[in-house]
Amino acid sequence: MPRERLERRNNYMDFSFTEEQELLAENLVEFMDREYPESLIKECDEQKIFPVEANKKFYEAGFGAIGVPEELGGVPADMVTMCLVTSIVYRYSWAGCTYSPLSIMNAADKASPEIRTEMLEGLMSGEKRHSFGNTEPGAGSDAAGIKTSYKKVDGGYVINGHKIYNTYASCSDYNIITAKDPEIDDPYKAVTLFAIPNPTPGMTIVDLPTIGQWLEPTCETFLEDCFIPDKYLYGKEHGGWVQLMKHFEAERLLCAAMYLGQAETAFADLCAYANSRIQFGQPIGKFQLIQEKVCRDKIILESMRNMVFRTAWEYDQGKSIRIDANICKLLCTEGNWQICDDGIQILGGLGYCTDHRMQRLWRDARVGRIGAGSSEILTKTIAKDVLREAGQYGGGTRALGI
Repeated sequence: MPRERLERRNNYMDFSFTEEQELLAENLVEFMDREYPESLIKECDEQKIFPVEANKKFYEAGFGAIGVPEELGGVPADMVTMCLVTSIVYRYSWAGCTYSPLSIMNAADKASPEIRTEMLEGLMSGEKRHSFGNTEPGAGSDAAGIKTSYKKVDGGYVINGHKIYNTYASCSDYNIITAKDPEIDDPYKAVTLFAIPNPTPGMTIVDLPTIGQWLEPTCETFLEDCFIPDKYLYGKEHGGWVQLMKHFEAERLLCAAMYLGQAETAFADLCAYANSRIQFGQPIGKFQLIQEKVCRDKIILESMRNMVFRTAWEYDQGKSIRIDANICKLLCTEGNWQICDDGIQILGGLGYCTDHRMQRLWRDARVGRIGAGSSEILTKTIAKDVLREAGQYGGGTRALGI
């Protein structure tokens, strides 16, 4: 095992939050309780609409700037703080808020001078949104297998292709899409990113019917001879793959924090019901089979919390989280699904009815095991990386960092 990883395993860390982080969490919970009540989220879910006004107030209160560098008008914060904010926000709803400091930093890095100010102002105020489209009917986990292509012409680029399952596309101001230069054989050197304004002639976006996450549309995008001016090049031509990888570990960790927040709500709800539902003269929480589920879910939830915040701490120490970010995403999406499914089982008929939010949590949780790295591809990647590290030391306890 590399010395850096060995040393990390021998370090002890303080799991407690700072006073500033605890105060931030208290203020954020108070805000979310007030502006994101369950009644609002239930209404938005049923009508499949985004809570625009609540999101606007979130940014007006300054929460949307947390984690954004000061030079961009934000409030600098470490990864532990960003994971804390993310997990709290997602306790209340899936995608009911556009909090995404990495999107703002990506725009600052990649947007051309002509559109940079406009994009950043919109993102910092919460009034504009981005979507991202890489997945295609024939390319998902194989991200380099995209077929969407572009051609350089006078004054800009012409793009042709087909994207699918790109979240927010129909209601985003800019759709960030990946396309290949057909003149370059190496797929990792052929990819370029573009920020296509919505609407743009030649770009057609269709909302797809999904079983969950109704506050954010899942879309299919068609690009037919779509011309965009030079200023919408998003980063460097042929540098798209490197750009995609720049914040990859941090994005996957923050994704895990989202599912952690959702699992916390599901677990709180199932415990409350286990204590209040009376059968055979006593709360169902006194029955061993219910206790088994509660015990298992508590272990899962604590494992999720520890893994997320330990990995965030490692990130803040400048350590590589390549493996641990993948573990976080796999653990939190699978763990959240288990907790939400147990919630449906414990609530019984109530959990199956739309009057209770458990069914919404359950529906929203399912896609976590598919999107942003499926459980299968993450399992393969984690095992490959772990075995590679272990092989450097020929096995034994040294390979485990002991």
